[in-house]
Amino acid sequence: TRLVSTPAALDGLRRQMAEALDAFHRDNADLQGIGREKLRLALDPRLSRPDFTAFLRHDAEAGRVALDGAFVRLPGHLPRLSPEDEAMLARILPRLSGEDRFRPPRTRDFATEFGAEEAEVRRILRMAARQGRIDQIAHDHFFARATTREMVSIIRDLAGPGNDWFTAPAFRDRVQNGRKVAIQILDFFDRHGLTLRRGDLRRINPHRIDLFGEADGPGQGA
Repeated sequence: TRLVSTPAALDGLRRQMAEALDAFHRDNADLQGIGREKLRLALDPRLSRPDFTAFLRHDAEAGRVALDGAFVRLPGHLPRLSPEDEAMLARILPRLSGEDRFRPPRTRDFATEFGAEEAEVRRILRMAARQGRIDQIAHDHFFARATTREMVSIIRDLAGPGNDWFTAPAFRDRVQNGRKVAIQILDFFDRHGLTLRRGDLRRINPHRIDLFGEADGPGQGA
C-alpha cells in the first residue's frame, strides 16, 4: 500500500497529522481530540481504515500521538476542568464504580443528590468524557472508562473465539441491566464502530477492538 511505500511518505503523513492535531487543539482547547475518521479523511494520501488503524497504533506506541476512545490527540493535550468542577467530579466518580457500575445514577440523579444544576453536572461529565476518564453512553448516562472496558470484555466473551454474532438479551443478562439501558450501551458501541449490527445481532469489529484500551476482566477497574 501507499502507507509503507517510502520513509518519506510516512514522514509526510506524520507531519500532516501533527499539524492537523496542533491546529485542532488550538481551535478546540476544551475538546478531548479529533475523531479518528475525521483525521483519516484529512490526510493525503488517504489511507484505508485498516491501514490507518495500523498507522495510528504504531505512532501511539512510539508516543507521537495518544488514542482516547474514538479520538486522537497530541500526547501533551488534555482539556482542563476548574478546581470547582474537579471537586464535583470527585463526588460523582465513586458512584460510577462498584456493584452498580452497569446501572449508574443518571445526570439528573446526581444533580438532585448534590443540589446542583443538571446542566452544570452534565457539562462537567462531558468534559471528563473528553478527557477519557468516563464515557457518555447516552444523553443522561455516563459510565466509568474502566466499566466501558469491562463491557468490551463481556462482548468479546459473548462473541467467543470465533467472533460470532451475539444478541442484545445475552448482553443485557450479563450486565444485569434493563433492556433500554443495555440497548443504549450497545448503540454506543455501534456508533463508535466497535460492534457491527445486522438486525438484532451484533459482532465485534476487529479493527476497532482497542478503541477503549485494554479490556478489564469482570469486576476490575474504577
